[in-house]
Amino acid sequence: MRAGAKLPPAIFVYPSPVTDQVIKLRLTGQASGEYVIYAANIYGNIVMVRHVVYDGTEADSTIVLDRNMPNGAYFFAIIGPQLEVTRFKIIVAQ
Repeated sequence: MRAGAKLPPAIFVYPSPVTDQVIKLRLTGQASGEYVIYAANIYGNIVMVRHVVYDGTEADSTIVLDRNMPNGAYFFAIIGPQLEVTRFKIIVAQ
């Protein structure tokens, strides 16, 4: 990619499995504003809600999981300022 070229819109969430209670969220080419991150367990219960404000630049946000979040699979949803939803699965193995 040439210098100054605009990156395509993307949302990256890593690592999986999570081993240290920390998830990194990278937004590129997304709309500026508040993003709400929900995590649900395999039963569909919401177990975590976080808010991230994105200023339109490429940067990582750190999401710290609750200490009492048990190991297992979690389904995350990121809802953007224009109400677009991105879903993904993360494995927690602390």
